[in-house]
Amino acid sequence: MGPSLVIPLRLTAPSPAAWRRLAAILAARPPAMPVIVADDTADPALAARTDAALAPHPAARRLAVEETRGAPFSIGRMRDLGAAAAETRHVLFHDVDFAAPRAVYDGLAGLAAAPPFADDPAAFACLPVWFLNRAGLLAWRAAPGAVWAHLRRAGGGSSPLANRLVRGSSAMLVARDHLAALGGHSDAFEGHGAEDFELLHRLARARPLGPPPPDYARDYGSRDRGEAGFRAYFARAAAEPLARGLVMAHLWHAPRREDARYYAARKRNFDRLETMLRDDMNDR
Repeated sequence: MGPSLVIPLRLTAPSPAAWRRLAAILAARPPAMPVIVADDTADPALAARTDAALAPHPAARRLAVEETRGAPFSIGRMRDLGAAAAETRHVLFHDVDFAAPRAVYDGLAGLAAAPPFADDPAAFACLPVWFLNRAGLLAWRAAPGAVWAHLRRAGGGSSPLANRLVRGSSAMLVARDHLAALGGHSDAFEGHGAEDFELLHRLARARPLGPPPPDYARDYGSRDRGEAGFRAYFARAAAEPLARGLVMAHLWHAPRREDARYYAARKRNFDRLETMLRDDMNDR
């Protein structure tokens, strides 16, 4: 069975792309692997269309979320609600724009069932995510298996089909009870940006990834391959999945503009993250 895939969703208009990508995820994962779509879509017709996409898959369901409607979309809050509704020991945070072949989901189930995940509730990992560019998206549509094989061979290097490889990604494999004990994502972050890194920081405090690197609190950017800053530290959580070839693709899309508030607090969120990390390091 493996972990539950938790997919946050909010639709404000018909989105054939979102439904198509959701259908591809459902078709790729093992049929018994649970999927929870945490959905705070307000329009009943759009929610019904998502229900229709899930209907052929008995292990998949839509979790109707009402408490976050009307607020800036908080992907962290949606992930927490989906995780709380799961019945498996582990969950994987899985965006609707993530994609992978069946082999990744089979490998994910094996990863969760092996040490240290099988016997240490604090163990966690990040699946590396290749962020495809436009050319990569077109290639994926034509031959997804060939593109994934190319990305797997690229390892931790570079690819002409992708803008970057994110190792310390939001595709976190975590034990559900441990996530709840930590309090999930922090409410200090609004909209999009930095909330995943703050959670990774607390996960790594509970189960360290080794000594923190220089300038731990500093953000060197997602394209940096150095050894300093928090991104380099969290990248260590991807070592085992990367070694097993468990990489995912993020399918390219134009910046979403449905709710300008989603990105409005991004800089403030990252400023807050830097302060929190620096303060926490000084208190050690």
